[in-house]
Amino acid sequence: EITFINNYTGSKTVTLNINPKDASEFNIDYKKNQIYGKTPKFIIKDGEKELVLNTDYKINSNENIKEVGIHNVKIEYIGNYSGESENIEFEVSVDKSDWGKINEELKEKYGIINYVDAQGKTSAEVTCNEIIWLKETSDGTSAWYAIDNSEGVFRKGSRFWVQWLSPEVNKEEFDIYYNKLDDKYKNRIENNRLWIFLTGVTDPDGNDYTNLNKTVDYYIQIGEDWDENDVKVVFLSDKNDDTM
Repeated sequence: EITFINNYTGSKTVTLNINPKDASEFNIDYKKNQIYGKTPKFIIKDGEKELVLNTDYKINSNENIKEVGIHNVKIEYIGNYSGESENIEFEVSVDKSDWGKINEELKEKYGIINYVDAQGKTSAEVTCNEIIWLKETSDGTSAWYAIDNSEGVFRKGSRFWVQWLSPEVNKEEFDIYYNKLDDKYKNRIENNRLWIFLTGVTDPDGNDYTNLNKTVDYYIQIGEDWDENDVKVVFLSDKNDDTM
C-alpha cells in the first residue's frame, strides 16, 4: 500500500511478485577432502551474505555423504534462491592425525600405506573390501599381518592395527595380558621366548569391533628373521584360547 504524504493525499494498493534470485552461477567454495563424521562444509556467498544450509540451499545426494569415500552431490537452491549447481565431487576421510607417521620405506617399496605412532602401534586403513595388509616391526624382527575384508565386515575408514606390548614401554597393558596367560606361557615370556601383541580393528567412530557377524580370515606371515619351526601363536580372548 502506497500512502501519499506532505503535499499529497490518498493511497494506492499495488501487487508485487518477488521472484527467487537465480543462484546457479554462484561460486561454491569447499574442501575436496572432508573429515568423516561431519556435514561437508560449503561456503556460498551472495555478495557479502553467506548462504545458510537448509534455509538458502540443500545438498542433494543419494548417498550418506558423511561416510568415508568419494561422493558426488549437487547444491539445490531454495527459499529466496533458485537454481542448481553442477556436479561437485569430494572425498571424505577419517582423521588419522593420531595414527602416527607414514612408513615411507614401505610405501615406496610396496605401495602400502602404514602408520606407526609413538607407542609402536602400526595401523593400516580399511580402504576397500579386499585384504588389508600391514607390516609390524619390533625389536629387530618383523612380520606381515592381514585381514580379509572381502565380506565388508569392516567399514571403510576403519583402522586395522597391531601393537607389540613391551614390558618397559607399555607396562600397564602388558601386565593385563601377561596375567591372563597360563604359567607355561609366562615362563616363556620370562625366558624371552614369547611376545605379546595386541591386534584389532577400530571403526571410524573410534569403537573397537568385538562381535563380528561373519568369520574373518586373519593372516600372519613371519619373516626370514623368525625360525618358522619354533613359532606358535596363542590367541587370547575372554571366551577361550586357541593355539596355532
